[in-house]
Amino acid sequence: KYPPTPFQLAVYSKCCPSHDELDSPASFTPYIGPPPYLSQAYRFDGPMDITVFRRVVNTLCAAFSVLQTRFYRNEKIVDADVEALVDRLAWRDLAPDAFVEDVDPDAHPGLTLVTAATLSRFATEWIEAREGLDRVFSVLVVRSSAAMAAQGGAAADRPAVIFVGSTAVIDEFGCLWLAREILALHSRVARLPPSDVGPTLDKYPTQELFDFVRFAYDVEPNRHALVYWRDQVIETVQETVDGAEKDDLEAQLRRLSAEKESLKTQVASLSNRKPELEAELALLRQQRKQIDSGEDGSGGEGAMTTYTDPTSGEVMHISRSAKEALIRTVLGEEARTDNIMGLLDKHEVPPEAQRKIGASVMSIESFAALTEAAVHDLGLLSKDRRKIMALAEYVRNRIKEGMQEQTKVKFALERRIARVARDLDTCSSGLETAKDALETNDDMCIRLSNVLNPPHVEIKVPPLSLEEHTGPGNSTAASETKQQPPPPPDPSDLSAQWGFVPLVVSEETLQNLRQFQDGCRSTIRQRRAFLRGQTLPSPVAQDSEGYGSTEDSSAEEGGGGGRRGGDNAGRVSSAGPACLAAFGVLLKHISGSDKFLIGLTQTYRRNGLIVGPLTDTIPIKIDLSRRGSTFNGLFATLSRTLKEARRFGAVCPMSTLARKIGIAETLPVRFEFVPFHDTEAWAKRGLGVRDLLLSDDVVLGGDDADSALVAERLWAASEQDQFDVKLVMVEEAKCISGGMRFRRDRFDEEKITKWVAKYSATLEGIEYGSRKIPITNMISR
Repeated sequence: KYPPTPFQLAVYSKCCPSHDELDSPASFTPYIGPPPYLSQAYRFDGPMDITVFRRVVNTLCAAFSVLQTRFYRNEKIVDADVEALVDRLAWRDLAPDAFVEDVDPDAHPGLTLVTAATLSRFATEWIEAREGLDRVFSVLVVRSSAAMAAQGGAAADRPAVIFVGSTAVIDEFGCLWLAREILALHSRVARLPPSDVGPTLDKYPTQELFDFVRFAYDVEPNRHALVYWRDQVIETVQETVDGAEKDDLEAQLRRLSAEKESLKTQVASLSNRKPELEAELALLRQQRKQIDSGEDGSGGEGAMTTYTDPTSGEVMHISRSAKEALIRTVLGEEARTDNIMGLLDKHEVPPEAQRKIGASVMSIESFAALTEAAVHDLGLLSKDRRKIMALAEYVRNRIKEGMQEQTKVKFALERRIARVARDLDTCSSGLETAKDALETNDDMCIRLSNVLNPPHVEIKVPPLSLEEHTGPGNSTAASETKQQPPPPPDPSDLSAQWGFVPLVVSEETLQNLRQFQDGCRSTIRQRRAFLRGQTLPSPVAQDSEGYGSTEDSSAEEGGGGGRRGGDNAGRVSSAGPACLAAFGVLLKHISGSDKFLIGLTQTYRRNGLIVGPLTDTIPIKIDLSRRGSTFNGLFATLSRTLKEARRFGAVCPMSTLARKIGIAETLPVRFEFVPFHDTEAWAKRGLGVRDLLLSDDVVLGGDDADSALVAERLWAASEQDQFDVKLVMVEEAKCISGGMRFRRDRFDEEKITKWVAKYSATLEGIEYGSRKIPITNMISR
């Protein structure tokens, strides 16, 4: 087994959600989109030996063990890892039908006539019937139907072969080479005697010194990858304020800040004063309660004494404290009880008279209540009676005076209570007002601070969609975008979905692009040397916008393949970054957008690796929003991006970016560039330029002069890779061959032809020199 790469895991998660994900519908979003498969179809020129063909397919699948991959996850374990299992069986140990399925056209009504359209629909239906990744690679052999055999003719015995592979184990170029290798090997061994077929297949040479399993072990996690891609597709922006408005806002902010400090001091003072007033008011109310209940807290007994004035009939309530004051006034400071005998003894009232009035049990209140009528019949002497009544009057006057003083104390207490209550209300109201003012002031300060220092806002760079824009200043762009598209083809007919407008970049233009690349690299070296103090920069280096921090652009750049590491000396510089920058200029001209995302088809092949899921589409940001943008600056930025894309793309595929960052996984506009050294490498393996362009009308011949015609290609399409427009360029030694592939149901060929002509003119206008090329000049040409 081997550790699946992040790209393989992304494909597996789409097709095979875990039980935990399926049991959590609220948090799990199932994948809805095209199946992660690609297909390529070929039509034989003559009969096929199905037995030999099965052995040939098994031989190639045994040689490239990634095609035998089985993905497994233990669903009994929560968050179990996905494992990639490889049996590594020899071709003789594989079952005859392990990879080849012999399709009976008579069992499928749609294959009554075996044509490119019927085969395409059958392949689409076969792919949609797959569950998970049960068949990661298959070869469907479709023989002629009984109806076609009855008709006879050249098409009666021309079987079709459909190669279907999951993107989890193979990509388009790998499938192209594998199909060609299978057909060529079949052509060679089919002419041998049956006894020589097995030994010949046993001697099939190893094509890869570095296979995909070793590649998977080399793909190590990189914690910086997601951060890098996030910075590419999400921008953090901050609004600015002009000078005059900024000065005015800063003055308002200073004034509000001073007011805030004053309000804070006021709130703090009132906050301290309020509990003090509340405590004082509570104390005063407690004192009033004590007066009203006759308690002063010094004793524990003390209900109020009731006294009725005999002269006026007024009922008076004497509190404990008032009575103690009365005793001291009437009986003296040393009196301990309220018995009246002390007063009578002091004024020499005879004991006999005291006995007659009951002085021994008479309190001050009862003595004060004596009247003339009450003592008239007690047999007192007139002198004693007058004395007793005078003393009673004296006591009554003292009681009245005490009650008057008690009333004064109570009134004073009520006034204090009222004043403190008013002060507390005023303090509370002032505190609430100050808090409200402070809150309003603080809110205004925050708003002004946000205006002066606006927060950073994350904005996702939108993917470019050519159907949603019309180019300002381009009359054809506006009219063409609104033009009614042609009738859509059958979506299941893969051979009719795409159109293609060719493009050829001349040798002269290619040399100019390479010189532009070399000149930029030279400028970088001179600037670096200048910064190290080794030599003076040239005039060009002094005016090198965007090149100061650019990594040295190597031949590997261009969005295609390339080998990692190694000495670049003697290698031809790739025109890929310049072609990508020119494509960005063209897209701005067509759409009128200054900043957008396009998809870059990036391959990670190296060290002779051929077969495997080695290609992905990654987002590339085209930013021409700055005033005075130049082609030189765009080229430098894209050169850096292409280098980082090779570094971070394999460990963070597009599906992962779409899920974790929240961007659209489908990028309608694409760019693919195959650099010269990759073109050479594929040519040595038998794939020509038309193969790399996925041309449908390629005729594959045998591997030697005696071989007959093998097959013709019907289509080469990826059901997963859905786009609207894709510019494909294959760099050769003296030219660039390519073209623009487009969806026929969305664009017409006339429109695409105009775009290709405009792009060709843009490339021809790129020359290296001391003066930078303004983008506006390129667009207006």
